[in-house]
Amino acid sequence: MLTTVALLAPLCALTPHLPQVATTLIIFSVVGAVCLSWLFSMSVVIAEAFPQGNVGSVLGIAGGCGAVGGMVFNQYVGQMIGNIGAAKMFAVMAVLHPLAAFVLWLMVRREQPPTSAV
Repeated sequence: MLTTVALLAPLCALTPHLPQVATTLIIFSVVGAVCLSWLFSMSVVIAEAFPQGNVGSVLGIAGGCGAVGGMVFNQYVGQMIGNIGAAKMFAVMAVLHPLAAFVLWLMVRREQPPTSAV
C-alpha cells in the first residue's frame, strides 16, 4: 500500500505547470489522499515492526518528529519558493514519498518463521 501511494506522490510536481484551477485541485486531492494513506498506514507498519510494549513510544516519537518537521516545513518552504521557484520546490517534494518508500523497503525485513527445536 505504501509503495503504491508513494508512486502517486510525484504528481505534485505537475502543479506549477497546470493551466486550470480544477486540474490543480484534482492533483492536490490525489496528493492529499496519498499523504493521509501514508500517515495512517505507517501506524500499522510501526505496530507490526516493534514489540507491543514499545509501539506507543515509537508512535509518540514519530508524531513528535512529524510535528517538528511540519513547523520547519511551514517556516522555510515559503522562503525556498521565493528563492528557487515553485517548480523546483514541488519537484523536490515529489520525490520525498518515493524516497521514503525506498528507505522502508531497505529497512523492513521479511518475517522469518520461528524454527522449532526438535
